[in-house]
Amino acid sequence: MHEVVKIMAQYAAYFAEGAAALIIIIGSLQAIWIYFRHALFSKLDYREIMQSRIKLGHWPLL
Repeated sequence: MHEVVKIMAQYAAYFAEGAAALIIIIGSLQAIWIYFRHALFSKLDYREIMQSRIKLGHWPLL
């Protein structure tokens, strides 16, 4: 019985780790997509947006 609980806990840990990684990846992709969509559809050049954000202290993906 103890072994079964240990195996179940291990699978639960793997599942939680995978879910957390998936959430992080999806969040990063959403941030990148929003940022590039803004860069593509705004009238500013991409470099100007980067420079203005860096000057203000806002990094693009944080």
